[in-house]
Amino acid sequence: MNIKILELEEHITTLTQKVTGLEKQKSRLSQEIEILILDLEKANNNHREVKARLETVDREYKTLLVKYEELNMLYEQTSKDLKVRTAEYTKIVQEYEHIKEIHEKLSYDFKKLSGRWWWWCWWW
Repeated sequence: MNIKILELEEHITTLTQKVTGLEKQKSRLSQEIEILILDLEKANNNHREVKARLETVDREYKTLLVKYEELNMLYEQTSKDLKVRTAEYTKIVQEYEHIKEIHEKLSYDFKKLSGRWWWWCWWW
């Protein structure tokens, strides 16, 4: 009976040591869980902040996209107008050069005629 009691006491001691080890492990795991919960809360807060920032950036992006499209249309229209006005300018420059040539020719002819007119008047 004493032997049986000793065996049971040793078994109880072994089980007590295991329970103590398990309680320490439980305590460590509880601390880790608390740390993980705090990390999860921080991550959730960061997620909310990033989500809010993303929504803000998305709104700004949409606004900028609309402005870009408006500016792009304005640029295309201005580019078309520039091409038309460049063509008109080239045409006017050509007409100016043509008129300048005509003017020079008429001036030359006028001088020739003026010289002859005076000669003619002087001769009479």
